[in-house]
Amino acid sequence: MPSYTQFSPMALSPLEVLVPTIGDTTRVVAPESQIEIVPNIQYGSQKSGAATNTIARKRRKAVRPIVNGSFLVPYEDDTWFTAFENRTDLALFAQAGNVPGSTVLISCPTIQLSQPTNAPTDEELRGASVPWHGRHDEEIAGATELTYSALRFHCL
Repeated sequence: MPSYTQFSPMALSPLEVLVPTIGDTTRVVAPESQIEIVPNIQYGSQKSGAATNTIARKRRKAVRPIVNGSFLVPYEDDTWFTAFENRTDLALFAQAGNVPGSTVLISCPTIQLSQPTNAPTDEELRGASVPWHGRHDEEIAGATELTYSALRFHCL
C-alpha cells in the first residue's frame, strides 16, 4: 500500500444536522437518516476563433438555485410541512466530526423548503423526505461576497 506524506484522512463522524429558523436562537437538530447537499455549479465554454479548439476559457454559468438537497427525518409532527406552507426562511448546517482539526462544517445560511413528502426511513418507519433549495444569505447586509454565498465550507 502506498504511503502519502501529505495525506491525513479524517473520520467525519458523528454527523449532526441543524435546521434552525433564521433569526431564532433555538437549536433545532434534525435527526436525519439521510442528507443530500448538491452544489449546482456549472461552467460553460466561452468561444473564440483565436483560441485553441475555439474555446478561450470556461466561465461559470448563472444557475439557480446554486445549491439544493434534501434530508430524511422520522415523521414526528408537521414541523417541516408547516415550514414549507409558511415559506419560513431556514438555515442548514451539517457538521461532520467534533475533534479540532478533523471537523468539517457545511453551511447553507438561507434555505427554503420545497414540498415535503412521506417516505420510509432506514428502519421502514414513517418518515418525511424534506427537499430544499439554497438562497443568498439573508442575514448579512450589503453587497459582498458573503451575501452572495449560498454554500460555505468550514474546516475546523
